[in-house]
Amino acid sequence: MKHEIKVKTIIISLVAISLLLMYNLSSLLGSSVSSLKTVPLLLSTVGFATIGTIYLLEIQRVKAED
Repeated sequence: MKHEIKVKTIIISLVAISLLLMYNLSSLLGSSVSSLKTVPLLLSTVGFATIGTIYLLEIQRVKAED
């Protein structure tokens, strides 16, 4: 149960950081957050961050079992 809570916390943190990063970058570049290019970029960043986190946590879990 502890591992699941840790995983959820890390994923939520990375998603929040990704959203803030994309929002700030789009603001600095002068584009609107709701523009057609920003939304897919935002979603892909969040998706890759989530997939990467899950992958790293699974590797950590497998190493702990060995």
